[in-house]
Amino acid sequence: MNLPEALRKQKSDFLKKAPAEVVSVMGKATENLSRSGILHECLQVGELASDFSLDDGFNTTYTLKDELAKGPVVLKFFRGDW
Repeated sequence: MNLPEALRKQKSDFLKKAPAEVVSVMGKATENLSRSGILHECLQVGELASDFSLDDGFNTTYTLKDELAKGPVVLKFFRGDW
């Protein structure tokens, strides 16, 4: 199974199990983000990200360049409330 298929399956499985209220809230949030125009400011599929470093909180620093040397990298950004 390739990544797009795995993501579709994960979404389908989630939608079957998640409460309707959660699905509704997530759908509205996704719709609001799309309408905001923020997607035009994001990296698009195939675009290269600038190199960066992140600490994991356990005194280990990871750089995009080093991780790419090991293979493909998936970046996930969590837009949460802090």
